[in-house]
Amino acid sequence: MNMFDKIINKIGVDKILHFSIGAVITFIFSNIFMLQEGVIGKDCFYFPIFGIIVAMFLEFIKEYAIDTKADKKDIFATFLGCMLVFIVNCFGILLYILSN
Repeated sequence: MNMFDKIINKIGVDKILHFSIGAVITFIFSNIFMLQEGVIGKDCFYFPIFGIIVAMFLEFIKEYAIDTKADKKDIFATFLGCMLVFIVNCFGILLYILSN
C-alpha cells in the first residue's frame, strides 16, 4: 500500500466524502453569491460564509433527519471541507484587493 491508501484507510472513506462534498457545496454556493453581486471587494468576504451556512444546513438535515444516528465526526469533516473553501476564497479575494 502506498502512503495515500494508508491515509485514506486511517481517516475513512466516509469522512473524506463528507469533507469533499462540504467543500464542493460551499464552493458552489459561495461563488453563486459572489457572481450574483458582480463586484469583488472587501464585502466579498461575507459570501463564503453563505456557502458554509448552506453546506452545514444540508449536513445537519442529513445527519439528524435522514440518518438513524448523527455522527459528530461527519459534521466536523464537512465543516473542515467548508473551511478549506472559505480560506481559499478569502485568500483569493485578499490577493485581488491587494493587486488593485
